[in-house]
Amino acid sequence: MAFTLGIPSDLNHQDAFDAEPPFDTTQMFWEWNSGYRFLRVDRAEGSANNWLFHLGSTSCEAQDNGDRVCEHANRTRIELDGFDADASVVTLDLADLVGSTDIDVEPGCQSQTNTPECEPLFRALGLGFDGGDGGTQSAFSLR
Repeated sequence: MAFTLGIPSDLNHQDAFDAEPPFDTTQMFWEWNSGYRFLRVDRAEGSANNWLFHLGSTSCEAQDNGDRVCEHANRTRIELDGFDADASVVTLDLADLVGSTDIDVEPGCQSQTNTPECEPLFRALGLGFDGGDGGTQSAFSLR
């Protein structure tokens, strides 16, 4: 099984308030970035801090034709060997995703390449950080 974690640019930058489902889910839309979050992990309210991880495209600029071009698409291809359509379940292991991150003291990551807290989260997803090679993802698996 293989899939891309992310949204193609032509769908990513539409108006969430006028979009057809599932793109009308405004909780996944970044108002400040005019695009969607591909993955969102927020620490529960009442915690010691407001740690979060929001994965999405960054450094996006509008073009004269109305399109948006993003310097950091932050889309990653996930490949899982041994998929059985009748029995397999794709899982995201949150412990693996945040395992190299101290969520008690770090502020979190909103996919900015100048935020060092993003690097281990990106690595767990097999996503390059700040121009680096992403390597092999470890957060998704088959059960």
